[in-house]
Amino acid sequence: MADAPTAKDPFAHLPLTLDRPSATSHRTIAELYAAIAQAFRDLPDVIVGGGASQLTPGAFDSPQLVAVTDVPAALTAIDMIVEQGEGRPDDEPDSHLGAYLAILAELDTIGDRPNFQPARDVAANPLSRLHRDNNYPGWRLIHDSGTRDVNDLVNQVYGSVLDLVWLSAHGDSLAARLSVRLMTGVLAPLADTMTLLPMGDDGSPGERNRPDRAGPSFELDGWRPPMAGPGRATVIRENLLEQAARASELAGKHRGAVASALADAAGALAASASTLLTGPA
Repeated sequence: MADAPTAKDPFAHLPLTLDRPSATSHRTIAELYAAIAQAFRDLPDVIVGGGASQLTPGAFDSPQLVAVTDVPAALTAIDMIVEQGEGRPDDEPDSHLGAYLAILAELDTIGDRPNFQPARDVAANPLSRLHRDNNYPGWRLIHDSGTRDVNDLVNQVYGSVLDLVWLSAHGDSLAARLSVRLMTGVLAPLADTMTLLPMGDDGSPGERNRPDRAGPSFELDGWRPPMAGPGRATVIRENLLEQAARASELAGKHRGAVASALADAAGALAASASTLLTGPA
């Protein structure tokens, strides 16, 4: 195991490179954000469109939200993102990075804790099906039809979340709130549920020696932003209602925690669809 992190550089014990191609030379997300901040300084006219499309703290119920209308505001927003969790040498222990480093340190104790099971035995890159951009090795198809059905539902909800995020980027505060609601109230529980479901066996000898549990794949094949015009919210609403019906149908085909998670998802999806139609209560 690599040396423990130092006070000066908490990343010193992490590998400098990974055994896979990389599109960037940045070692951490913080370094990437630093480069983005510098780009804003170098291109002061990069912000276009004015402030009409910016979400405000009041609209999104987030006091720390920064409306990016000029370069100083953009730099403030970037600094807040980094400070809250993406990792810099003086980062706080309760940040995202601090949590990840704590998990890494705890993994060092596995040898002394034989009953410690920090994760489920899940496949590294499960997929419902191959896609046009499957050009990186390591994927594995889900062969259990029931698991694949749930994974497809997760992917569909993921697409709806992206639709809502796209609307929120154009100043729709209701879509912004619903996107967070779906991420935390539907996607997160269903993603966890996916790790309880079997991958299935294709009959080859190698399958028997691989992880037998699946996980969410977040597959998107040809996603496009919602259409322009007033009807776009109606399309998203109809998609949510279809996903709610599908979640309810799948809940009837499973038992225990899986059935409960699917039933909860059905209710949350239907409620989100209703809110999108009528507006906040």
